Amino acid sequence: MNLLSKRTLLVSGTGKTYYVNNLLNNYKNYEIITVNLADMLLRYPLQIQTCLNNYFEYAYKCKPSILIFDNCEEMFNKNNTNCQFVYSFLENTKKYESEIIIIGKTNSIDDIHPIVKNYFEEFIDLKTPTIDTTISIFKKCLNEYEKINSIDLIKIANLCKGFSHSDITAVCKFIIQNNSNDNLETKFINAINKIINNNIQNSYNSSVNESIKWEDIGGLDNIKEDIEESIIWYFNNPEAFNRLGIQATKGNKSCFNIAKSTQPSIIFLDELESLFSKRKGDNSIVQKLSSQLILQLDELNSGQYKVIILGATNNVKALDPSITRSGRLDHLIHVPLPDCSQRESILRVIGKHMPINDDVDYKQIAEKINGYSGADIKELFRKTGLIALKRIYNLKIENNGINITKKINQDDFINALKNTRK
Repeated sequence: MNLLSKRTLLVSGTGKTYYVNNLLNNYKNYEIITVNLADMLLRYPLQIQTCLNNYFEYAYKCKPSILIFDNCEEMFNKNNTNCQFVYSFLENTKKYESEIIIIGKTNSIDDIHPIVKNYFEEFIDLKTPTIDTTISIFKKCLNEYEKINSIDLIKIANLCKGFSHSDITAVCKFIIQNNSNDNLETKFINAINKIINNNIQNSYNSSVNESIKWEDIGGLDNIKEDIEESIIWYFNNPEAFNRLGIQATKGNKSCFNIAKSTQPSIIFLDELESLFSKRKGDNSIVQKLSSQLILQLDELNSGQYKVIILGATNNVKALDPSITRSGRLDHLIHVPLPDCSQRESILRVIGKHMPINDDVDYKQIAEKINGYSGADIKELFRKTGLIALKRIYNLKIENNGINITKKINQDDFINALKNTRK
């Protein structure tokens, strides 16, 4: 982009710093001056207008120069009743318009005062890097890293959904500086989690989780089939659905900015009854949150985003009918307690990841745990593991560690069940 022709640029979206820094590489003979509200308040707590004038005067003295206004929505907020600061900005830009290049960065262009927003001739809204873009950045940053060809970059790029360009380059930097003996994939996952902890969790909860497949979930075959038909089929072949005139579940429509920028994504609303209860009473905060969320759901109309809205509740009868009406969360899937065969399936799935002795009879255990949910069965394994650990430890002391089988056996399960109230 040629800044010399327009001389004003406003940048929003994901990866603003990365984009601007790359842009500035073409103007290395220019003095770069960054302005942000925090520095101005620190230098001139009661005279930020004077501080603004000083920045422009300094930029003029250092010409050729570029003034970068960081977080314009904070500095020139549309709700600020003091317009004098805005007018001062316009006066300075008019005074030095042929001498100084102005770049603005914003997290929310709609919150910038319209006078300031209209001043910028050029506007760029940066999108979240795609999978292909992420892979390209990895290859560019790690082109001299010998082991880069030994890793599945598509898999790694999928773990970086929602990352900005700066986040991705930070992952590369972490990989290069990491001298541990971990394999390369582990280094990548550690780096990704580090970036999430440092940057993303300040705005929303996110983490890199191990991929869970259908075969990792025991039983509930009819429930899994229902979910696959109502959600996954549409994502895999939306053109066929549209040709047949079949609408996707309403939760597939538009979404919050983060979910849209990291698509395909899922927004999971847990304990819906706490927000959409029939008995909201006079709680104005709950009513406001409820109304805002309903508005968001009603905006899910475009069908161009691969976003799913899922909700969960312990008491569907307690929900306000407004949330379950047609066009909102209108597809109800009831997940009952697993029957005996499903409990056995869940036991086998969880048992695959634990040292289980050959004498363990999953069918017999499944018959003894009538009324257990999947979470209950997982907790049973935890208690059984602790009992087995204690038994093995005692046997080690008695037998001096000779001929000890370090596996969970049937008696461990029976003892765990005796100590479990259900």
